[in-house]
Amino acid sequence: MRLESESESESNTNPNTNTKKEARPRFTPPTLEEVKAYCEERQSSVDPVQFFEYFSEGGWVDSKGNHVKNWKQKLLTWEKYQPGERAKKPPLNAACKDYGGPVDMDQLQRVLDSMGGEI
Repeated sequence: MRLESESESESNTNPNTNTKKEARPRFTPPTLEEVKAYCEERQSSVDPVQFFEYFSEGGWVDSKGNHVKNWKQKLLTWEKYQPGERAKKPPLNAACKDYGGPVDMDQLQRVLDSMGGEI
């Protein structure tokens, strides 16, 4: 019967004991020029100056209080919430049913009366 040494049994049960955890590269904030270049490359609707100033003033911490790890990913998130070329939403009290908004008929009548018209 063969007895394993202590070091052999550890290496057999836990293969990661001798490997060091690889360090993630430390975050380096981009320059304004890097942000502008990335926005231009993506043809982004994000204002690069506003994006850069927002995160620079906040110490490169996001709205949840987490340190930014990847600024390009943050810029992509900002793109989702930029109006860009999207169609504008109709007003809430649109008079035309094509807009689908609620119509206050009394308010509409007052507007038409002020313009000299009727419903």
